[in-house]
Amino acid sequence: MVIIGVAARHHEADHHRDNKDGHSIDLVAQVTLSGVQANPADLYPAPITIGAAEADVRVTLDPFRVTIGRAQISDNGQTLLVEGEVAAEPEGWHLALDGQMDSLAPDRLLTLWPSAAAPNTRR
Repeated sequence: MVIIGVAARHHEADHHRDNKDGHSIDLVAQVTLSGVQANPADLYPAPITIGAAEADVRVTLDPFRVTIGRAQISDNGQTLLVEGEVAAEPEGWHLALDGQMDSLAPDRLLTLWPSAAAPNTRR
């Protein structure tokens, strides 16, 4: 995902050195963003804007894993809650995400669902 413009209001991060060599093996962060603009892989005619996002994230390097303890994305008066993880496993990538949203207006869904992503999926 390409972030075009982000205003960071709050950021806290901590890293933990747990192994005997003192190498950092995980990073814990709490991030709050506002005015996020993105156009991943140029899927949209113009970048889309998301109102605000907050996340609690842990990145573990060995083995590589990104855990989303809580992500909250607020947009047009609606809220999306997400939690889950992405991990590199011997068999390949593992992705597990759970999300819920209070509602989403049909016109906003069509704005966020790029027609270029997969032909004929928006009919």
